[in-house]
Amino acid sequence: MEDFLSGFSESVDVNREKAGEFLDERTIREIERSVEMENAKVQAAVWTRVARTLRTMSDDFKEPERKALVDHTLGMMAGGPNFQVIPRQSWIYPDGHRREGDFYMFARGPVYFGEVMLKYAYDVQAEKPYCLIDHIQGIQQDEYPDPKSFFGVNVLEGMAAYVIEKSRGLLDDGWWLALKSETLPMSRMSAPYSMGVKDRFFDPKPREVELKSATLPGIALKTDIYDLNPNRKRVKEILGS
Repeated sequence: MEDFLSGFSESVDVNREKAGEFLDERTIREIERSVEMENAKVQAAVWTRVARTLRTMSDDFKEPERKALVDHTLGMMAGGPNFQVIPRQSWIYPDGHRREGDFYMFARGPVYFGEVMLKYAYDVQAEKPYCLIDHIQGIQQDEYPDPKSFFGVNVLEGMAAYVIEKSRGLLDDGWWLALKSETLPMSRMSAPYSMGVKDRFFDPKPREVELKSATLPGIALKTDIYDLNPNRKRVKEILGS
């Protein structure tokens, strides 16, 4: 499993100190308790993404947005009865393409079967914080005779539903959730990529917004997104609306 992974990140101590500039002691202790039993790579990934996002988005994310971001980061690690969700700071695709970012790797035991990349962003026009699903991708589904065994539905839909369910607190705190509209490079199309996810959970047509994120600090980029659609049957089932 580690053959395709890179654990690039700054040290835990450095990022704990950086996060402390934006979080109270109670929240810092909450993060420490949540990751203390995890391995060094997981701890580094959590502290790196929290510290980097809060530092680069400090002019936009205020309280309670900062605490909501921390709660979401930790909540995403909960996993399920037959799978784990593991944060990573980069992913090397089987074709050799490497990408840095806030990844969550979905695994059963020693084998990854999918990954989700998230971005915490800010809509400069609507003045709203966003959790942006950059993409959802299956990785080694062909190794499993029944890919629905993880969630009861196909793997991509199951991972999307997991993200939405774990984003309930964000939505309650005024955040928006969306799927990024992105063309997948041909070299990475060997594994299923966000197929069916939009039609199950998000608006049918994209909307252009100006988002700031930790990717390019201080710069708002025009981005096409599909907003979470509360009227979708599956969204109602997940959020209980």
